Amino acid sequence: MPPPDLLHRHAIVLACAYFRARFFYVEKTQSREDHQGYHLIAHRAKDRVTIVVKAAKCRWGIPDLEKEEVTESSRLAADFLLVACPRHKRGYVLLIPRDAITPEHLTPSNRGAWRIRTTLANPKSLSLFLHPI
Repeated sequence: MPPPDLLHRHAIVLACAYFRARFFYVEKTQSREDHQGYHLIAHRAKDRVTIVVKAAKCRWGIPDLEKEEVTESSRLAADFLLVACPRHKRGYVLLIPRDAITPEHLTPSNRGAWRIRTTLANPKSLSLFLHPI
C-alpha cells in the first residue's frame, strides 16, 4: 500500500487532469497561507471554483474532512469536494458540490475533523457524482 502522502499527491494529479480536460486553468494552493480550506482553484473565463481534494483507499470511501475544510455553519468551505481513488477505477473521480453536503451529512470526529455520514457516503448516493476524467 502506498503511503498516504503519495495517494494524496496522486489524487491532486487526477483532480488537475479532470479540470484541465474541461479547459480550466488549475492553481495549486497548498503552499499558500491564504488557501482557506481548499487545495485547488480552477479558473475558466470568469468562472472560479475552489476544490478540496481527498484520496480514498476504496472506491466509495470518503476520508474525513479537516476542520479548516468545513465552515462554522457545518458546510464545505470549497465549492467542490473531489475524491479520487488512485488504486481503483483510475479513470473516474467523485465530484461532490458544496450544496450536496448538508450539515446533516457531517458529524464531528474525536480528532477535530469531520466525518461524512453513510447517508451520503454510500454507493447509491455517490454514484450521482461519479465523473470520468
